[in-house]
Amino acid sequence: MHMNIFKEKIIKTTAQVAIVSFVVVLLLGIQITVAADNNTNENVDNGSENVEEDMTSDEAEEEDSAIIDLNSQIEQRKRELDKLNNEHEKYRKSISIKQQEAITLESQLSTLDDNISKTEIDIQITETEIDTLKLQIREVDNKIAEREKQIDDQKDKLSALIRQLNT
Repeated sequence: MHMNIFKEKIIKTTAQVAIVSFVVVLLLGIQITVAADNNTNENVDNGSENVEEDMTSDEAEEEDSAIIDLNSQIEQRKRELDKLNNEHEKYRKSISIKQQEAITLESQLSTLDDNISKTEIDIQITETEIDTLKLQIREVDNKIAEREKQIDDQKDKLSALIRQLNT
């Protein structure tokens, strides 16, 4: 029964790790997509230096603001990803520890079960020995009763012989 509880906890924890891993992979995919978009934007920016010169300063500031905003979002996603990776590692370690604890507890429970079974067998052995001794006592009691009867019979015979001799 205890082993089933531990197995359920291990399965639940493993499922949680799988979910966290999925989220990490999803965020990595988003980060790769954003990085690819940034590379494309840089290539477009490098190839269109002449066009940029034609832009008004307001348009350039707006474009710079959008790039800064995107870079800020990318950095925020990286921080979130680092945080998630740290949590992932924390849960991975926790799962490993709990699996070891489960193995240890399972071993202890198994040892306790074996000790209980051994003690139950010891009790059965003792009860059987007691029953055997009771039977031996009854046998000795029967032999004593038989000897007493033989002694009484011999007393009666001796008494009869003594009476015959006296008569």
